[in-house]
Amino acid sequence: MLKPKWIILTLVFLAVGGFGGYFITSIVISKNSTSEATNVAKVTEASKQMRPDAEGVEDGLTKTQSQGAVVVKATLLPEKSTNSKLVFEIVMNTHSVDLQQYKISQLAEVSFGSDPNTQNFKWEPSSKDSHHMMGYLTWNGEVNTGYVNISLNLKGIDDIPSRVFIWNREELKETNLK
Repeated sequence: MLKPKWIILTLVFLAVGGFGGYFITSIVISKNSTSEATNVAKVTEASKQMRPDAEGVEDGLTKTQSQGAVVVKATLLPEKSTNSKLVFEIVMNTHSVDLQQYKISQLAEVSFGSDPNTQNFKWEPSSKDSHHMMGYLTWNGEVNTGYVNISLNLKGIDDIPSRVFIWNREELKETNLK
């Protein structure tokens, strides 16, 4: 038969081990959550640093699609766009999808209310994190000056057939894309 002192010592040992494991697990989970929040903050801050001249423009020119497990934000950058090219800043965030698998330039279409253009896209990632990606999508082609709206379509991200971002002429009247 075990002596009461050994039973008490065993119970104390189990209690200390259980509480210690709980606190260590809490610290690890908290650190991972902070790390993910830090990654999102870094991508957001990098966007602001790369576009300091566009402060406040984001509200009217940034469009968001939150379908599936990936949130995609597309911002038409009029300060970098001309009548012969359109430049979009693309920011993608997720908790479960590897974003590096997507060839953004091959998934993109741009249109001006007519047939979509799928050629002449260039993707330049500025953040290659597999869950928080940011970069520039450039389309080189002639902008239809009679457009009513400019549409960017990104196909097949997280099995969503189509994510369409639309900028109408009114939103662009104060830019060089008149």
